[in-house]
Amino acid sequence: MSFTSSSPVHPHARNLGPAHIGMMHRQIPKNFCKWKHAQVVDERPDPKGRFVVTNNSFPPGTVLLQEQPFIKSLHHSYRYSHCTFCFLPVKKPIHCRRSGCSWPLVFCSTACENENWETGIHSWLCQFPETQQWDDDILLALDGYTKARINWKSGTDLIALSDLVSNLEHHPQTQISEYRAKAKEIASLFYLSEHAVDSLVLIQAQIRCNSFCIQHTASAVSDSLISQMSDSLGKGVYLSASRLNHDCSPNAVVTFGQEDTPSLLVVRSTQTVTGAGENVSISYGPMAVKHPLVERRRLLNDHYFFECQCKSCLPSAEVTGESIYLCQQCPLGRLYRLQPNCPICKSCTEWRIIEDQEKEIEGYIRKGKFEIALECQERIYDKEAYPIGRTVDELARVYAMQGVFGLSAKYSSRSLGIVQRTFGMSSLEAAEEMMKLSSLLFERQNHAI
Repeated sequence: MSFTSSSPVHPHARNLGPAHIGMMHRQIPKNFCKWKHAQVVDERPDPKGRFVVTNNSFPPGTVLLQEQPFIKSLHHSYRYSHCTFCFLPVKKPIHCRRSGCSWPLVFCSTACENENWETGIHSWLCQFPETQQWDDDILLALDGYTKARINWKSGTDLIALSDLVSNLEHHPQTQISEYRAKAKEIASLFYLSEHAVDSLVLIQAQIRCNSFCIQHTASAVSDSLISQMSDSLGKGVYLSASRLNHDCSPNAVVTFGQEDTPSLLVVRSTQTVTGAGENVSISYGPMAVKHPLVERRRLLNDHYFFECQCKSCLPSAEVTGESIYLCQQCPLGRLYRLQPNCPICKSCTEWRIIEDQEKEIEGYIRKGKFEIALECQERIYDKEAYPIGRTVDELARVYAMQGVFGLSAKYSSRSLGIVQRTFGMSSLEAAEEMMKLSSLLFERQNHAI
């Protein structure tokens, strides 16, 4: 090793061998990234920093970005069923080349095992079974550190995952101490310097603020309905996709996987774009149609350390994705939660009464009285509000179970319309509703014969 560690030597460091000499001079796979119809704009040191804008006009469903992760890790629950390197399901498992390896991992082919050995960190951790107890984030940080170090020049700033934000100054001190303790343990094992410890602390913070949950979507058939079920295959950091800003009412959606590439990230537009220069945004989790303002801001601040200032979060009288409530005095007014006055007739809204009605609706839903719940919802919500969409979706499921496929298809069609308006024509949610409706229409036709 060329580094001299200032940390105490790890008790298992005696297991280091010649293979670890090249730890910081590794091969790394090419990072596939392809932007279409959009580009990254750099306005640093402006607070907006780097963000993405459109190059031209395009319809909903247009692919804007395809990218493979710079670093990734497979979730523990898939370690014996999916390939550690490519994340594909494994039919005939290939194991690590080292016979004494006790790590919980398999590969779908010898090519993937070889690629993982040459470009991943397993070849250095293989003979240290104790490191299996380290959490995924510190192992991901070590992987990122060794890859990022390839282009690092001695004497420059800390090694990091490109220039992704870390918000390290906003992390709680207890969290930073945990980062440093994990980094010091790695340093003591591999004889890394204090500079490496600082870099690993920074990278852990970057992972927290920039990682994507790699979703696996599969079809499931239940009660004559075909539905899409999503689960987390693992975690990845995508250097280009991380440039996309958050919006509680985004105009793009992130999906994962294309046949033989489960970890491929794809960004698609969900709205019509009329020209160049429009900001492209995605949701980091909370959305205006699903979460109230206070909850959204809490979630974003807790995980990403910023307070959202998108249009849906600003106190304005404009109708936004949150403006789902009917004015009780005029037919045209639409209000967001706790908005004091109707933007149309200026009347004052009695929110206590509406909140009592919502509690009553929740009671009906818990008891499975969806028709009554829907009647009550239509008195306080816009007809295309997301809560109504969830209720009519439940009604579609109930009638499908009863074999009343015509009525089920009617409610499913209404649910589809609400989902398309809320999430976009090409969103995952819309695709799921479309599959449900298709299966119901098929069942109704079969029962009519």
